[in-house]
Amino acid sequence: RAASGVKGAFLERETRVSDVDEVDAEGGTQAPRLSTQHPDNLSAQIMMRADQLTQKGEGKVVAVIDTGVEMTHPAFSGAMPSTPQLGEGKQGVYVSEKFPFAYDYADGDNDAMPAKGSYGSHGTHVAGITAGNADQIVGVAPEAQIIVAKVSRSSDGEIPDSALLASLDDMVVLHPD
Repeated sequence: RAASGVKGAFLERETRVSDVDEVDAEGGTQAPRLSTQHPDNLSAQIMMRADQLTQKGEGKVVAVIDTGVEMTHPAFSGAMPSTPQLGEGKQGVYVSEKFPFAYDYADGDNDAMPAKGSYGSHGTHVAGITAGNADQIVGVAPEAQIIVAKVSRSSDGEIPDSALLASLDDMVVLHPD
């Protein structure tokens, strides 16, 4: 920070997200998976009164800044009735009407799918709760679009501060709701 010409500096930290709560056949742990056959989804919506909401996220865009999203998951297979326009992001790709922008800020590429491992399904779970739009899995805003900002490294699941900050910078340009 004291060097000539340096306006600011910070020490990069790395954090980890862990969804581990199941033990597999070999005695190891694995992350929970979203199920398309989960019977509690509707009852959870009723308990939270989400089934009574008149707004379903139509015309809205939400950002999921997390471990990545399995964008091919059946939870996101419903039709989209409206598609708002996004600002031009600095980087990233259009995937579908449901996912108009995705980028992996930790690995610096367009593959925002989660990594395999104990931490990978967290972002998919969050996106499903937020805007799942399938018959069996319905989020609180099923008609909303999702910006996927993957901030965890595929190799080790660590979340560098620089990836998180870069994703937040892009959200200023993209203007999610």
